[in-house]
Amino acid sequence: RRGLELSGPGRMELEATAPGGGFWDDEYERTKGKLVMADAEAIGREFPELPMVAPRVEGWGGVAIGDMRKDMALLGVTPEFAKRDWIYTVRGRFLNETDLRTFSKVCVLVQKGLPGKKSWWRKYYADYFKDPIDKIFQRSDPLGQTVVVNRTAMTVVGILREPDEDDDPRWFKWGQNQRVILPLTTMQKYLTDSEDRMDRVDDIQIDTGE
Repeated sequence: RRGLELSGPGRMELEATAPGGGFWDDEYERTKGKLVMADAEAIGREFPELPMVAPRVEGWGGVAIGDMRKDMALLGVTPEFAKRDWIYTVRGRFLNETDLRTFSKVCVLVQKGLPGKKSWWRKYYADYFKDPIDKIFQRSDPLGQTVVVNRTAMTVVGILREPDEDDDPRWFKWGQNQRVILPLTTMQKYLTDSEDRMDRVDDIQIDTGE
């Protein structure tokens, strides 16, 4: 609680500690520096006024649709992800509580906006920096289709289109590399290799409000 009070309003990211990264105490000995779903749930109970408490799991995998295959960053989230800083135009739908509860094999693809007019690499975009999701769209609309993520078939239920870089309100633009968003529980069950995959999360995004 004291840490949240000191942080003031805005966005926080709670990450697991590691040896050398903080004080070694009884709490570290108990958790071995891990964050788990129960931590996010406990924060939500302790601070019900918080606009967002969003645990996440990150990963990387091969994504195949039709005869195309690309390695892409993956992100497992809860519906809390959509509560703040929503910059996307959505087609289809975003993930919901049913997806989370039932380990649904569904996903949402993120399509990047165009680079800014003054970006040095704008003229190289088409040849060198082309979004892999754009390449998929050149073949067909993936909405409603099946994609294979690390040998697990997923149905694309939504497409999130980021604004172009010049219209992106985030201070750190093009900083999110995740291309495929999945229910956090689905990510844990099917796409994470760690022994404690059904409980562990990589970080918890917290929004303390205005």
